[in-house]
Amino acid sequence: MIKSIGFSSYEIVDLVGFSGGLWLLWNDTKVSVHILGTIDQVITTCVSWHVKDPWLLSIVYAKPCGIKREKLWDYLQFVANCHQLPWMLDGDFNEMFHVEDKLGGVNPS
Repeated sequence: MIKSIGFSSYEIVDLVGFSGGLWLLWNDTKVSVHILGTIDQVITTCVSWHVKDPWLLSIVYAKPCGIKREKLWDYLQFVANCHQLPWMLDGDFNEMFHVEDKLGGVNPS
């Protein structure tokens, strides 16, 4: 399916049951992407193209459970300590600034 929509390369973190899962899609002819690491909540890459300096990209889909999300924050701290390149993080961190911002559902843990 990925190639049918026009992407030559990809990295996938499979979903577990009905939750999670990440897809990172790119065209090798336009950008160079080197996968540095993945866990169940993030894909981290080094991106470069043409003569531009490389930079890090982490795509995130965090677990809604705070305890499980701690693994993500530990991983991101590890990446931050290992690299000095510019870094963009993008995705859904499932974090709230204030518990009052939540409407309905179970209280966050």
